[in-house]
This record gives sequence, structure tokens and C-alpha cells, in this order.
Amino acid sequence: MKAPIFIVGTGRSGTTILFKLLKEHPRIYWLSHLMNQYPEKIYLNDLVLRIISYPILGRAIKNHIYPAEAYPFWDKVFPGFKMPCRDLFAEDVTPIIKKAFHDKISKCFIKNREQFIAKFTGWPRIGFLQKIFPDAKFIHIKRDGRAVANSLFNYRLWNGWYGPESWRWGSLSDDFALLWDQFQRSFLILAAIQWVILEQAFMAAIEKSKNNSVLSIKYENLCSNPLGVLKQIVEFCGLDWSQKFESRIKEHKIYDANKKWKTGLSKKQKKDLQDFLKGYLDQFGYKT
Repeated sequence: MKAPIFIVGTGRSGTTILFKLLKEHPRIYWLSHLMNQYPEKIYLNDLVLRIISYPILGRAIKNHIYPAEAYPFWDKVFPGFKMPCRDLFAEDVTPIIKKAFHDKISKCFIKNREQFIAKFTGWPRIGFLQKIFPDAKFIHIKRDGRAVANSLFNYRLWNGWYGPESWRWGSLSDDFALLWDQFQRSFLILAAIQWVILEQAFMAAIEKSKNNSVLSIKYENLCSNPLGVLKQIVEFCGLDWSQKFESRIKEHKIYDANKKWKTGLSKKQKKDLQDFLKGYLDQFGYKT
């Protein structure tokens, strides 16, 4: 089995568009939304990927089949994978869990599609997955925290609305709790705190990872230069670049949605967001 590829990010960071672009590679095996509905019927996923490989039939169903994180599929392997209250580490892996992941992914290939790819959001899970697949490649996509916070703030399924007592990211540290109070417990600031918590987790996970196993890219660069960034990713993953793959990428319309935080928030909300994230943006490679 070839080394799997994992796309990871905080959520609302561009993982979905990157997944949609990479799944156009003809050598990659990916999980479709069918695995949300039928997580134990991998043959259905095989079938649609075979059909997509044919020009005429593939064109007919292409817009109806899309990649998914497919957590119901992963729940069959390890129930704690989807929504742990903290990051998953190498120490969380048992021989049984390792075997279960290998057994599951070993079934995820068909003729000409032997490189498995999946995407996960939230906690990095890099240490956990690297313990199971030592040669795995990780594509970490990050995005300006102001844009991520705004996107979470406008996302109806965001669990921050229930408060930090009920969300997935653990209790707020004393420092974060104090800061949140200073901003009148603003939900927008809470979304920004979530971004900081997760990006700090990514920094820690990447620092502990094996050399050359993680490639970090920016959402903003992907939007401005998709071909250049994709070539970098393809080379990093040991895949081939073809004119056919390039043509498929060009079919996707990609635009940078970062300006939404500048136009969709009030003057006070923008100032609060800037004030809170000032030091963190610099820490994660963004300018205020």
C-alpha cells in the first residue's frame, strides 16, 4: 500500500477546495459523500470512482459525486476519531487501532487509483495518524484567522454558540477566559479563540512530526496561484503532473473569500477582532 495523504486544517480554512482540486488527480482514491450514508459499503465508492474515470459516464455523474470527510466511515474504525475533546497523539494508538486503520484503508484502492487521500478538520491528529502510517504525507492548509473567525461566526453548525463549556476544544485557559470576558463574551472573539487554539495545536503537532512529512500552505496562496501551489503539493506527495490533471484543475473556479470579514462585520467587530488577534496573526505568519 502506498503512503496515504491527509489534508488537515482548522476548519473553514480551505480544506474543502483543496480536496476538490486534488481529487481530480487520476491516480488518487478518495472517499465520496456516499460513505456518509453507507460507511460499510466501500464497493459503492469503488463504483463511482470507476465511473468517473470514463469520460462520458464520468461527466454525467461528476456534479453529483463529491468528496467528503466521511466521519461515519472512520467511526467504524475508531469511534473517538471524529470529535475528541483534545488532539489525538501517538500515545493514543493501540495495536488494535493501528490494525483497524490499516485494514480499512487497505480496501480503498482500485485499478489506477492506488494513492489514498482523505481530509480532516479540527484537531491536527498528525501524531496519531503518523504513528499508524509512518510514511504518510500531510498537507496542512491554514488561513488568516480573521477570515476563519468570520466564517465560523456565520456558520449555522458552529458549536461555539453553545459556549466553551459545550464545544469540542476543551475548557478555556484562564488567560483566554479573561480575554473573552474583556470582549463582553463576544461570539466573534470566541471563534477567533478557537482558531488560535487549533493553530497552536498544529504548530505543536508539526514540531513533533517527522521531517518532511508535513507541507504547510496558505489558503491565500492557493487562491492566487492554484497551479503553482498544486504543483508543489503533487511533488511533495510523489504524484505525477499531467496536462489532463492541469486541465481538470482549471475547470474549478477559485476565489479568495477573505474579504468577507472586511465587508460583513461592523466597525466595532472588526476593531475587536484586530485587537484580539494582533499578536497571534504575526505568530502564525499573517500581517495585521
